[in-house]
Amino acid sequence: MITAADVWRDPFILAVAGGVGALFLLLVAIPAEMLNSALERNAHRWRWMYAWALPLAARLRASVGRMPPWASSAPVVIVLTSIAFGFADPDFGFDLTSLRLVASLALGLLLVVHLPNRITAALLGRRWHVSSAIISQPGAIVIAVCGVLASRLLDFSPGLLIGLVLGLELASNARREDHKRAVATRMVVMLVVSVLAWVGYSWLTDAVSPSEQSVLSLFLSETLIAAVHEGLTGLLVALLPLVFLDGKVLFDSDKRLWAALAVPTAVAFALLVLPTSEVLDDSAPLLLWVTVFVGFCLVVAAVWFTFRLLERRESRGEGDAEDRAMTVDGGGSTSSRTMG
Repeated sequence: MITAADVWRDPFILAVAGGVGALFLLLVAIPAEMLNSALERNAHRWRWMYAWALPLAARLRASVGRMPPWASSAPVVIVLTSIAFGFADPDFGFDLTSLRLVASLALGLLLVVHLPNRITAALLGRRWHVSSAIISQPGAIVIAVCGVLASRLLDFSPGLLIGLVLGLELASNARREDHKRAVATRMVVMLVVSVLAWVGYSWLTDAVSPSEQSVLSLFLSETLIAAVHEGLTGLLVALLPLVFLDGKVLFDSDKRLWAALAVPTAVAFALLVLPTSEVLDDSAPLLLWVTVFVGFCLVVAAVWFTFRLLERRESRGEGDAEDRAMTVDGGGSTSSRTMG
């Protein structure tokens, strides 16, 4: 991961990151909103899928409910998610290096997930008098495993598909505005913590030379890197304006606020998570990321176009039915007059 000194010496890196971030917003965020609109207008066409998934989701919740409380507690979920993230490394195994990696990933999650939730809960209670509680989300482990499998199969970096392992549950009397405040506050804190972790990593890299590194300094460096990658990747995914994600809530309620968070997050992700310092090298995966973005747009376009065809066919069918009804009514009236 590049440091602040690298950016200072070569500002072109920041310009490239800004371009990649803008590309992300254009090729992912906007099509995501188009996909939402298409799905909402055509909910009656895919509602059967949702109805089919409800019993399965209910069984999963019941299974989680039967587990002992410690099995779904926040520490256990964080550790299991960190182990899943660890398998993104091809060299991950049963050794001290892998154990150190899991520990650094777990501490990184505490910094960029648990700490923002704590700060947000405190602000909601003191400033807006809204009660809240931090809850664990075991489903994040499944998301992490899917992300690791995809990264290993496609040799895709980074290999972290973050699901928020901890969530913030507001009291039943919370208003819609309170939910918006909670989402925005948590995202801002998450971005700030991620950037501060990068600043700390930059300082540590400049202060300790590779020949002087100890086990402690190496562990601290890995923890800060994990915090940056987990925080920015998780925030970028959460900001997508897709149904069931917090980005959808923010995008619908205040698009300017969403953009104020999405733009710096996308630039920071491109600068710190993607290897933008190597964009001029043949081995840099920038083309792969662009291909993924374009592929997502093509999938959205295919879904939108399919729904449009179905809507037009349905409209023509309704029009033909109305014409036939008018023809029958007209014939009946004529026959009636003749009989009279």
